[in-house]
Amino acid sequence: MRQPQSSNLRVALIASLLAWGALCPRPALAETTSPPTETPASSDTSAAGKSAPPDPFGTKGTRALGFVVDLGAANSGLPSRPLGLGFRTTLDTFVLGHVSIGGQFGFEYADVYGSFYNVGGGGRLGYALPLGDKLALWPMVTLTYDAGTVPVPPASGVSSLQDARVGGQLPLVMMLGGQVAFELGPVASTDLWRSVGGQDAAHVGLIGLRTGIVGWF
Repeated sequence: MRQPQSSNLRVALIASLLAWGALCPRPALAETTSPPTETPASSDTSAAGKSAPPDPFGTKGTRALGFVVDLGAANSGLPSRPLGLGFRTTLDTFVLGHVSIGGQFGFEYADVYGSFYNVGGGGRLGYALPLGDKLALWPMVTLTYDAGTVPVPPASGVSSLQDARVGGQLPLVMMLGGQVAFELGPVASTDLWRSVGGQDAAHVGLIGLRTGIVGWF
């Protein structure tokens, strides 16, 4: 008679153990997180940190600033054709690829029968023709107005001068590095209108040589 009672006790003990195991809270599993990965920098980002190559001479939208010296026949109207020395500043904008519109301003000085000078400037239109990576030919036409004085021989007096001139220039532009170049070439011009001492005067043709430094930005 005791055997069924002991078996009932075993069944009850096993059931209680199973119930306790089901109700006992289980330990939470630690979540594993993957280490952050570094995103490699794109080639575009790394390239942006490097300096951009210089713009070629004649690039649309760039401006060219020059300081030039002219040596040639002075604007005197004298038969002896004395030499004159001119200093000018030029500024041009490339409104299209290789096509420039700009101007120049400066003065010219000469010393014969007493010193005399001209001051003036005007506009110019040019086209920069590339001749490789280091050279360009930059022909242009000019229209200028000058005012100043001219000598009155044989006395050492001077008279007033006013004239409007049309001309051409043919500088060879030689790149020095970066966006700086050296220019050298002939210049020529002739009067469209000329007044000396308030009176119309014979037109004068001038030929000279121009050299200088030009930089673009």
